[in-house]
Amino acid sequence: QEIEFIVDEQAKYSKKIFETSALELFLEKQVPELIQLQLIDEKTIELIQKIITYKYVQQVVQYMIDSSITDSQIRTWTPKRDLIPTSLFDKAVAIVDTQMVIRELETKIKSGEAHIKSIFENQERIRQNIKSLEKIDKSDLMIRYLKDLNTEEDDVQQTRREIKTMQDEFNTKQRELEEKQASLKQEAKETQNKFRM
Repeated sequence: QEIEFIVDEQAKYSKKIFETSALELFLEKQVPELIQLQLIDEKTIELIQKIITYKYVQQVVQYMIDSSITDSQIRTWTPKRDLIPTSLFDKAVAIVDTQMVIRELETKIKSGEAHIKSIFENQERIRQNIKSLEKIDKSDLMIRYLKDLNTEEDDVQQTRREIKTMQDEFNTKQRELEEKQASLKQEAKETQNKFRM
């Protein structure tokens, strides 16, 4: 005699996923199989995608509130730029652009100061040479040294004017940067308060 048992097994497995990267991995690796087996529906997938977007935007907004924006941070956000509110992203890019201008001005100012220092060192050398020629009346070499001193003095004055102009621009850009950062932080806080699941 033959007995046939019909077994209907069901397995239940649950795992809590909290990290955005784990949710993205779940969507990428497991959801296609779950769709084929008809174990997950479109609404659930959409909900998971909304959660990923929400968590990502919250993370970006929190960073904008807490930290200063860097060029590398902008590069990190760029692939998912469409998830970040446009005005926030644009303000962050403007901050990085202003920071770059400030760094360039700092470099130019330091270069100008180094140029003045080298002129002073050269003038000191010329003065020593003039001192050694004091006893000789109006030699061609003395006239040349005096002419060199005069030319270098003009160069110092011109370089100082350029440094002053750059310093003024630096200060203006620094204030502009602070205003942009404050504006970004304010908008990021407002976005954080409005952006709820």
